[in-house]
Amino acid sequence: MQTSRTSFPEAVKTVLEALKTKESFSITALSKETGLNRRTIEKALKLLLEIQPYFQGMKLSFTESDWRKYIAANEKTGLLELPENVQRLIIRTVYYPNPSKDEIVLIHLLLNDALSSQKSLLLERDQTVQKLVEQGQIVEENGRLYLSDEGKIVAQGALRLYPELKELGKLGFVCSE
Repeated sequence: MQTSRTSFPEAVKTVLEALKTKESFSITALSKETGLNRRTIEKALKLLLEIQPYFQGMKLSFTESDWRKYIAANEKTGLLELPENVQRLIIRTVYYPNPSKDEIVLIHLLLNDALSSQKSLLLERDQTVQKLVEQGQIVEENGRLYLSDEGKIVAQGALRLYPELKELGKLGFVCSE
């Protein structure tokens, strides 16, 4: 069986998409994950590592007008020019100084690895938990609760914004077991 050849731009895009799914990969694991040849993976990574410094302070914009296509490289301005940890600090200080009860519950489930029905927890059923179940961020099965895929993403984002809440995992907070 002959497989179709993947263009290099498509291979680079595939590698980037795969890298967003996991913290780190070996070249072999990335090859298996994407279905791309490991030499193609190495070429794509080499290109990405070479161009990465250019995009830390630059943003590309593409527009079409009067049957012409224009590309511009502009300096990032505002929050985007700041390091990610500083961006989070500013966003937190200005907009979200304290975590909501929703975020606390979701982080608690994440830190206690309640990511499947086998690892579900018993939680006190208050309005917050009920709302999260209705929104689909928490799944209920046989009276026990665990994070949905969406709930996991929200919990991970909240944990990045409020890293001090990692202490919730050490406490029995919110859990009734």
